[in-house]
Amino acid sequence: MRIFAISLLITLFGAPAMAAASNCDVKDLGAVVATLGQQTNQTRAARGQQELRIDRRLNAAAQRHACDLARRQAVSHRSGNGARPMGRIRNAGFRACFSAENVAQGTKSADLTVRAWQSSASHARNQHDPRARAMGFGVARDGNGQLYWVGVYATDCRNVAGVQEQSNARIRPFSW
Repeated sequence: MRIFAISLLITLFGAPAMAAASNCDVKDLGAVVATLGQQTNQTRAARGQQELRIDRRLNAAAQRHACDLARRQAVSHRSGNGARPMGRIRNAGFRACFSAENVAQGTKSADLTVRAWQSSASHARNQHDPRARAMGFGVARDGNGQLYWVGVYATDCRNVAGVQEQSNARIRPFSW
């Protein structure tokens, strides 16, 4: 009888939400994130800009958004719940007074993703914004094997006096 009741509930209300894997089925997520960070800093160094540090809170915000995009098979700066980049960053515990976000879908590697962002003026502008002090990345795979990438660039206003709150969230997503 108990099995019947559970089956009936699943039939009526759908299967219970299963906790998604923390890396959304992407192998070696830590290494991929490190590569994205290294390549971003290489492009910044080539322009004489300071390196950005990888921040675990920004990684968490970017990863959650990448997973959301992969689940929805969408490319957007808005989450499925309507959240925008600044809100996601702050929800991760990073008190941002500046933020910018890049998203991409379809590139096959960290290297190709950074190159794609560099070939787009608006995405390159985000990566090279001199107001940024930290970065974070996320990547997730959807059920069809398509990769979704998120790069977040931000400044923690607790560490920078006199910086006004700003966001470049209106930049269009990049998709191959």
